Amino acid sequence: WAGTLANILGVRSAGRVQLITTVLKLLPLIAIATFAIPSIEPAAWQPFNRSEGNLWSVLAATVALTLWAFLGVESATIPADNVRDPERNIPRATLIGATLAIVVTVCACMAVVGLLPAAALAKSSAPFADAAARLWGDRAGTLFAVVAAIACFGALNGWVLMQGQVPLAAARDRVFPAFFAREDARGTPVHGLVLSSALASLLVLANYQKNLVQLFTFSILLSTAATLLPY
Repeated sequence: WAGTLANILGVRSAGRVQLITTVLKLLPLIAIATFAIPSIEPAAWQPFNRSEGNLWSVLAATVALTLWAFLGVESATIPADNVRDPERNIPRATLIGATLAIVVTVCACMAVVGLLPAAALAKSSAPFADAAARLWGDRAGTLFAVVAAIACFGALNGWVLMQGQVPLAAARDRVFPAFFAREDARGTPVHGLVLSSALASLLVLANYQKNLVQLFTFSILLSTAATLLPY
C-alpha cells in the first residue's frame, strides 16, 4: 500500500521512489564486488561446475533462471505516455538498465561465491548478507538484509505502477470497464491502482490459511486450462 500511495501521487512520484530504491540496491552490490573480488584467490572459484552435472544442462538451467530474473523488462514500454521522447528514451533506458543489472549482478555473485565456502553457500538463506558479514562484520550483514528488503519494495513499486497502467490502456481500448480509464488531476488511474492493490491484499491474506491457498491454486489451474482450450 506504500507503493500504491507513491503511485497515486503520480508517475513522477513513483519514478522518484524507483530511483531511490534502485540506487540503494545497486550501491551495496557494487561495493561488495569492488572490495571483495580483488582479494579473492582464483582457487575460490574452482571447480567451475560445482554441480558436476553435464555442462550444457547446467548452462541451460542457468540461462532459464537468469531470464526468469529479468521478467518484467518489457514493462518499460507500458508507461510510454508519461515518458519524454519515448521512442528514444525507452529503448535506451531498457538497454542501459539491463546491461547495468547484468554486470553488477554477475560481479556481485562472483564475490559471494568467492567469499563463502560451497557448503555454507548451499545452506545459506541470505548469501549476500552472509558474504557481507564475512567481509565487514555482522552489522554489514544486517545492512545487506535491509537492502534486500528495499530491493523487494522497489520491485513491488514498479509492479504497482503496472497495476494502474495496464487496466488504463485496456479500458481506453474498450476491452475493460470504462471506470479504469478515469484519471485524477495528476493523470493517475486511481481506480485501477486501488482495486488491484485490494485484490493483491486479499491474496496475501489468503496465504495465511491452507484451505484458501488450495482454492487459489485450483483457480489458477482452472484459468490456465481454460486459456489452453481451443475456441
